[in-house]
Amino acid sequence: FAIEPVKFFKDSGYLFLNLNSNKLIFDVGGIGLGKLAAHGHADALQILLSRNDEPFLIDCGTYQYHSRFAKWRNYFRGTLSHNTISVNGADQAKSGGRMIWNIKPCINIEDFNENEEIILCRASHDGFIRQGIDVRHTRELIYNRISGKIVINDLVKGDGDISVSFNFHFAPHLDIVHQNDMVILNGTKTSCRLTNPMFKQASLNSGNDKTPTGWFSPSFGVLK
Repeated sequence: FAIEPVKFFKDSGYLFLNLNSNKLIFDVGGIGLGKLAAHGHADALQILLSRNDEPFLIDCGTYQYHSRFAKWRNYFRGTLSHNTISVNGADQAKSGGRMIWNIKPCINIEDFNENEEIILCRASHDGFIRQGIDVRHTRELIYNRISGKIVINDLVKGDGDISVSFNFHFAPHLDIVHQNDMVILNGTKTSCRLTNPMFKQASLNSGNDKTPTGWFSPSFGVLK
């Protein structure tokens, strides 16, 4: 994290916040390296959060690169393993192999504004449109400097019959309580509360082999 409380690297597409004991990253940059998005993950508009230096919303990691682990490779670099939105179960980009993407999203930073009370950043991407799904995902992050409250507004706009999936990935050490429209994350130092009316239909998943969902790789070759 940058030493400054608020640092927005517009060219690379990263917003770093370090306020009220919260450290937050909002990824509004392109995926991967160069035209083929080499080594990239389909993680556009992902949000990561820690509190008092304790992780809460995390990146799931990489785990493996070898073709023997194709299922896991696809999972860990796919959209559903990041704190962002998938439409019709699709990734935001179309894979061209284990390390590249043939079709990748174009991210548009629509607004960034900060004052004494709030910090606002809004961006969108066309990754699904480029794959024939007429949907644009826009995410707006609003951070209240005074209360430390974080608001995430997602707009999924398009035509046709679509399904939308939004997975949060929590640090594995947390004690998680799901109550109606609320998820309470209890850590060793502090806690965090997430609220959304859609949480009433949400489920908690941990280590599901079939999907797969609910996995975390803290380092290469390690799966939890």
